[in-house]
Amino acid sequence: SVRGIGGPTPAAASPRVLSEAAFEELWRANLEAALRESGGRVYGSGGAAMRLGIKPTTLMSRIRTLGIPRPRS
Repeated sequence: SVRGIGGPTPAAASPRVLSEAAFEELWRANLEAALRESGGRVYGSGGAAMRLGIKPTTLMSRIRTLGIPRPRS
């Protein structure tokens, strides 16, 4: 049988609801981790945007929104 067919996964069965502040902190931590792993690179192959699966312009917008210091890339 194909995994996932026949019912919700345990995570989907009991989602954890986060406050806006908690969600923003997770979002920030994830972006910072991607930037660290990419050596501060946002654009191009191996850049944080590619690791996150988002457009580089979207990542830069989120970096500004969250007040993360602009990476040197």
